[in-house]
Amino acid sequence: MKKNIIYVFAVITLLFGCKKNDEYIFDQSPDERVNKVLDDLQAKLANAPNGWKAVLTSAANVDYNFYFDFNNENRVKMISDFTKESSTDLKESSYRLKAMQQPALIFDTYSYIHIIADPDPNVNGGTPGEGLNSDFEFAYSPTNNTAKGDSLFFTGRFKGSKLVLVPATAAEETSILGGGYAKSWDFHTISAYNTYRYGGQTYSWNIGGKIFTYFKRFTLGSTTYDINESTFDPFAKNITISWLDAGVVKSATSAYSFGLNAVNFKTPLVLNGVTLNSLGNFVWSDANTSLTANVNAGTQTITIAGAAAPLLNNPNLPAEFRNNSINQDTYYESDYGFFRDGVYNAFGIDQLTITNGRYYNMIYWAEYGSNYDLVAPLFVVNGALNLAFGFAGINNNAANPIVKNGMLSLAASGTVGTNPTTASWQNTMTLLRAAGGHYIVKKNSTNYDMVSADGRSWISWSLD
Repeated sequence: MKKNIIYVFAVITLLFGCKKNDEYIFDQSPDERVNKVLDDLQAKLANAPNGWKAVLTSAANVDYNFYFDFNNENRVKMISDFTKESSTDLKESSYRLKAMQQPALIFDTYSYIHIIADPDPNVNGGTPGEGLNSDFEFAYSPTNNTAKGDSLFFTGRFKGSKLVLVPATAAEETSILGGGYAKSWDFHTISAYNTYRYGGQTYSWNIGGKIFTYFKRFTLGSTTYDINESTFDPFAKNITISWLDAGVVKSATSAYSFGLNAVNFKTPLVLNGVTLNSLGNFVWSDANTSLTANVNAGTQTITIAGAAAPLLNNPNLPAEFRNNSINQDTYYESDYGFFRDGVYNAFGIDQLTITNGRYYNMIYWAEYGSNYDLVAPLFVVNGALNLAFGFAGINNNAANPIVKNGMLSLAASGTVGTNPTTASWQNTMTLLRAAGGHYIVKKNSTNYDMVSADGRSWISWSLD
């Protein structure tokens, strides 16, 4: 007991023996230091003579280019490569610098940078409630910006997206304001994404696709290369290029970002011994429905045009496609039917109705009946899925087998139930039974595209 009392006394003595010191370790108070950082950042932002080039990398690892011109009155002018229109239309909004948990750059009125972060998918085509996983409030750390030259580095406060600002040169400012990012958008003319139909109306994808065949082709050196709609994503800015090597399909994949009248591949594409770092100086030809581009900022060019068929058709895929459905006794799903001539939901299949029912989706069910594959729309009636009618592709007709010459052939056909005479369904059935059949393109183990023999139409199926 005595020993414990002595110990407590010693601790108390030690505590009271400590002298309280209100002096700061640094020359300034925490508030003064933060304000100094904000003042320095303000001066840097506003004093760049030619504005700033900026790259915003979303949490989904997609790059978006911006141009910013800040002033000292909390106003900022900006250009964004998010759309072709925003690449040329200089908009002004407001910004502020604020001390939060750490100094922050906040774009506080709706602007191009908010469009990418907007949680409404109708604004940017992103995920409902998430948008394109980006930010409009960015934390700034002086420590993280030490010894990095004139560039400024920020981190999104909510999604963790990255924003890097680099002082623009006079030439770069002139190029950007003259539509340099907009010219990069010409790369997307090789896509088929032009418009889509929904609710009886036609809308733009804001992609500007002009090559409406599923397959695209170009030659570089002595090799022919293939790009197709399953491996080219202009929304995520990702591309796969394929070629044949001794009869075997090989491919290379990379994300890309826009430059000034160029696209830059984030991972150089090694194509049959040729390294592709960038494509630029795009020239679109309406007469030839093709896009010409310079390779690696040099004088060599390629011309990308549409093609009706793949470089190599895998004749085993139609049977694989059907067997997945048969073996699992289930169906493939598609949201809105055929993509044709640059129009998604080309026939307006979502406008089909039945009594007390609304359209839900399309299905493909192999061997639904004893002698046919079923393609049909499903409807929601009183909260339950309903199958009212459909298209039957005959599958046991010896004269017209459903897998023929490596293609899926639905030419021998009939109907299930009472099929409507509406143009949307009749056009769908006509395309299904096209005499040339359909290529099957495998995207992964559960997703396939069914592409018409002329390459102008396709429907994407996902196994339920």
